[in-house]
Amino acid sequence: SGLTQSVYGLFKKVVVADNLAVYVDAVYNHPASHNSATALLATYFFAFQIYCDFSGYSDIAIGTAKMLGFDFNDNFQTPYFSSSVTEFWRRWHISLSSWLRDYLYIPLGGNRHGEFNTYRNLMLTMLLGGLWHGASWSFVLWGALNGFYLSMEKLVNYHQWVTRSTLHRIFGAFITFHCICLTWVYFRADSFAKANTVVGKLLHFQGVVPEVQDLNVFLTSLLAVFILLVLDFFVFRKTSFDQFSKALKDWQLALFMAILFLLTVLFGVADGSVFIYFQF
Repeated sequence: SGLTQSVYGLFKKVVVADNLAVYVDAVYNHPASHNSATALLATYFFAFQIYCDFSGYSDIAIGTAKMLGFDFNDNFQTPYFSSSVTEFWRRWHISLSSWLRDYLYIPLGGNRHGEFNTYRNLMLTMLLGGLWHGASWSFVLWGALNGFYLSMEKLVNYHQWVTRSTLHRIFGAFITFHCICLTWVYFRADSFAKANTVVGKLLHFQGVVPEVQDLNVFLTSLLAVFILLVLDFFVFRKTSFDQFSKALKDWQLALFMAILFLLTVLFGVADGSVFIYFQF
């Protein structure tokens, strides 16, 4: 089980994240040189790149620890199927979001002293979470946007609306994903100016066909994201990796690992970038 989870993490990193990084880096390094459709696709790609980079890192660590006899909880639980930003932060980078909750939000007062103080505490927590990533206006705005989303969801009682029906949840997941993608623009861009350039292209949309420089890498990226979404939706959306591995027979688990390993060898980027989280 531990070995399989580590191989799955490796697949996420070198097949999904590192192939997506080729396209994302080309666009975000020179955003003014690309049309709006390219900027939008690069933003979508970065959302999955950072997810697979972070969760892949976590899976490798958790799987390695498991082989050594230590059990840790999953750190990501299919966050892009969340129907609200509040739910997203319960599923995204759980070790960090739990720390922010326990050591910032609750000590600041949490939701115990009225609505205004609740919104203030949410904003302060996410602003400090942004500054923790780096002393940059981009990270400050990333935190501010997340704090704003969380506050607005509480203000309008969004949870009650989004849980009314399956259709509401689907629509909520669509809106949530795009709200989060907007925050990733400021998280990924090298500077505030480049982030604003990307946002400007998204707001004043020109060019409906995205540019493709390396067709093989592009098609590999699409295939990798498709495999990830299938696994996340049909397998890991309602079950942890531990539960998944225990439900399989040994030969089934071995076959799953072998397929992942083969995909990694065939489509992985051998000289890919270091883990994004290493810079923090």
